[in-house]
Amino acid sequence: MTEYRTIETRADAFHLRRNRFRIRDVLRRGLGVWGKNLVPFTVLSLVLHAPLIIWAVALLTLDAPLEAYLRFNRWNALGLHVINSLLAAAVTYGVVMELDRRPTTIARVVVTGLRRFLPAAAVTFVAGLATFVAGLLLVIPGIIVMCMVHVAVPASVIERPGVIGALRRSRALTAGNRLRILGLIVLAFVVGMIFTVAVQGVVFGFGPERAYLFPVSDLIRSVVLGPLVAALVATTYVLLRQQRDGVDTSALVEVFR
Repeated sequence: MTEYRTIETRADAFHLRRNRFRIRDVLRRGLGVWGKNLVPFTVLSLVLHAPLIIWAVALLTLDAPLEAYLRFNRWNALGLHVINSLLAAAVTYGVVMELDRRPTTIARVVVTGLRRFLPAAAVTFVAGLATFVAGLLLVIPGIIVMCMVHVAVPASVIERPGVIGALRRSRALTAGNRLRILGLIVLAFVVGMIFTVAVQGVVFGFGPERAYLFPVSDLIRSVVLGPLVAALVATTYVLLRQQRDGVDTSALVEVFR
């Protein structure tokens, strides 16, 4: 029995080495999926963000008073949370179908996103709250929790284990790879900051007197980069499932039937 367990352990170790999780694989495959679906993903993002976009454009074109911008800023954060949860759920489906080379439609992507929206939104909220609370203790615990819950939303969309189950599943999947996931998070953060600063400088201008416009730049970043971030997170989940469970994309597709 001991010899059998030793052979089994060695086989598991070989499987993990062969299917090692790599940042470059996430970027290569995630960017590939995003690039192939750039138009439908962007159109979907524009449609979902349309209420906030219309509101922001109205403020900018009507030379609204500062109080109107402050009201927009308060609702913008909540709106982006809701929109990004729906976008993440929809893009997760699109990524899985694309990685398995299955044809799909934008309508199917939207329908799947709507079906899994509430669990995705709940998971996003609880994960964000857990990261915030951990960050209040010290910076390092906050970073660790952020890496642990990184793929909780795709887990909630595909495995449907419930909110707490999705968080636990993400913790199990990310174990042993959290430094690499942190690298992906930092890379996405840097790209997002560069994009935001560029928008603030080119479109709105720098300076504290224009600070009330900065949430509008966050909206623009969410519209443009939201689908990309969602695609990278979904790709991360798929590759972690392949490494940990030996599950290929064809098995993941079956949950949507």
